[in-house]
Formats: sequence, C-alpha cells, structure tokens
Amino acid sequence: MSWFLGELMPYVAIAVLVLGVAYRALRWAKMPPHFRWTLYPYPRTPTGQIGFIAGELLTFRSLRKANRGMWLGAWTFHISMVVIVLGLVLLTAGAGAVVVSIGFAGLMFGSIYLLVFRLAVRRMRLLTTGVEVLHLALFIGIGLTGLGAALGGVSLVDAQAYLRGLVTFSPAAAPAQPVFMALLVLVEIFLLYFA
Repeated sequence: MSWFLGELMPYVAIAVLVLGVAYRALRWAKMPPHFRWTLYPYPRTPTGQIGFIAGELLTFRSLRKANRGMWLGAWTFHISMVVIVLGLVLLTAGAGAVVVSIGFAGLMFGSIYLLVFRLAVRRMRLLTTGVEVLHLALFIGIGLTGLGAALGGVSLVDAQAYLRGLVTFSPAAAPAQPVFMALLVLVEIFLLYFA
C-alpha cells in the first residue's frame, strides 16, 4: 500500500494533472476569439497588460475593491500555495523546512478563514455550494496534515530523500508516519480532482 500511494500514485496524479491542463488549454485555444468589449479602463499595450495582470495576480486588487472581507482569506490562501511550492523546491535542494511550515500554516489559515466567511456572511452563504465547502475542507486537511508533518511528525532527512527520489525518477520509500501518508493522499486527491 505504501508503494502504491508513495511511489506510483504521485506520478499518476501529476500525469493526470498535466494531461488535464493541456487538454483544457487546447480546448481554449481552439475557441473563436471573443469580441473585445472593454467595460472598464484596461491597458492597451502588451507591457501595460502584463503589468496589470501581474499586479492582479500578486495583490488580488479587484477582489480587494469588491469584497475586502473575502480578500484577506483568498490572498493568504493563494500566496500560501506559492510559498508551499517554493518551499518544496527548496526542500529538495536541502533547505526550506521553515518555508514549507509557513506555507502550510497560511494555507490552513486562509482555508479556515474562507470557510468561516462563506458560512457566516449571509450573502456569501447564499452563493456557497457544497462543492466549494468540500474544496475548502480538502485544503484545510492538506494544511493541517502538512503542518503536522512539517512540525515534527516526519524526519526532515526522510522527507528530503523522498522528494529528491520523486524528482529524479528513482523514488525512495515514503516516510511511513500516518500524518505524512495522510498528507500524501490528500495532495494526490487534489491533483487528480483539479486536473
């Protein structure tokens, strides 16, 4: 079971994710171009458009203007995902344990914040579906198990060896601690589901 979840499924999950994203990208590329009907001021030059999109991606400016309450949780959630990926890259290079811990803590905080916000604010509760609650529960689980694994549940040396093995296509056995296996299963579910 450990071999299946720890050594085979990560590759299957990543392959399904890459193929799913490629399929969607090809479908979008084949769609006819939309009519350019600008409803608000938007830069016309490519440099201006790149700057606008980069600013939006880094600060979620539109969401902050539209819904400040939701902005804090959404921004923390998404930045934490980037921090986790950066931390995992650093971890395979021999550093980054603190970065990963901060990322998982931020992911857990952002997910809990968004879930509470969606359920506590009446107008958001009316718009929230069960699927969105399930997504946030999945991310809360990933944040919780990731934080548990990062803060002492798993040996740093074992985690580094496992990640290096996955990256170099010579997988080592996954750390056997239950918190790590739970994290691994939740991340694999995330990759397969969002493909």
